Amino acid sequence: MKKTLLCATAAAAFASAPMVAVAQDGWYVRGDIGTNFEGKIDHDPEDRVAGTIQHDSDIDPGFLYGAGIGYGFDNGFRLEVKVDDRYNELDPIDGVNALAQLQAAVAPNTVGVQETGDIHVTTATLDALYDFNRGGKWQPYVGAGIGFGLVNLNVANAFEEQTATRLNGVDDETTGVALKGLAGLGYKWTERLTLDLGYQYLTIQDMDFDGVATGYEGAYSDHSVTAGLRWQFAAPPPPPRIIERPAVAACSTLGRQFVVYFEWDRSDLTSQAAAVIDQAVRQIRARGDCSVGSVRIEGHTDRSGSRSYNERLSQRRADIVRQALVSRGVAASAITTQALGETAPAKATADGVREPLNRRSEVVIIVR
Repeated sequence: MKKTLLCATAAAAFASAPMVAVAQDGWYVRGDIGTNFEGKIDHDPEDRVAGTIQHDSDIDPGFLYGAGIGYGFDNGFRLEVKVDDRYNELDPIDGVNALAQLQAAVAPNTVGVQETGDIHVTTATLDALYDFNRGGKWQPYVGAGIGFGLVNLNVANAFEEQTATRLNGVDDETTGVALKGLAGLGYKWTERLTLDLGYQYLTIQDMDFDGVATGYEGAYSDHSVTAGLRWQFAAPPPPPRIIERPAVAACSTLGRQFVVYFEWDRSDLTSQAAAVIDQAVRQIRARGDCSVGSVRIEGHTDRSGSRSYNERLSQRRADIVRQALVSRGVAASAITTQALGETAPAKATADGVREPLNRRSEVVIIVR
């Protein structure tokens, strides 16, 4: 019990660590399938009465299914609430405590020793994980989890032969503290979709089962490997920002420099971007003695596509801002555009990274 509490305290402290982060990557959902193996259920009789099962039972490999919801932080930590379900056949040890005494007690009938059993385990845990190589396609991770396990155990190895009556064992359901160790490798398939290949060690402690003749104390453990998909919900683009140009003359104080951000692989204006353009044009119009002298628009992309595609996408982003200014009364002849693609990022990244700060159009308006 003390060991369990110590592990639980350590896992809870680890799980609370990422909560200090300010920036974030947002919410995601996940699903996994896999197989568990090299496991056992240790079922010790509370009283060593005649006929109780000796030792423990090994599990046969079985299937594992899981689903969860999580939240990622931009410092590499993630928190997940995860539910896993597994079912396994058991190989009970054929040892029976005081078998001769049990046989004498059921005479004149005979006692047959036949191992049989299965176990169904459902866990619900809070998992804390850390991703390495956040800027790359391949992202190894490690983690730990704590929660509870619901265990349905059906095991016996002694029967009355003529009537097939169970003479020992357990057919009961109970819960216990579940602890997990996690490791694996994630592959960033797309901006939102990650393929996970994982390893998990699970242990469930401090279980009490009702059994035939006496109760049993239980502890479960296994190893498993899984494959799954993680779907990241889209984070909103950064809010547009407007940068005031320094005043050099009366009309030039109305000059504007601002940035318009776009969703990934999109060139349409968000409502926030349209509001920034409206504000800039409205302030210029408020002065009847000033007019727009020139406008320079630069289109940019992140590094998630090919260079040729990004150049065309950055041109579309510059063009949509140009159209918005023309529709608000700015002369088309005063506007020039330039498509810079991925060549001038606001935030330097590795090739293939989808960085929201780089999906933008920069606008400079000169007023005379």
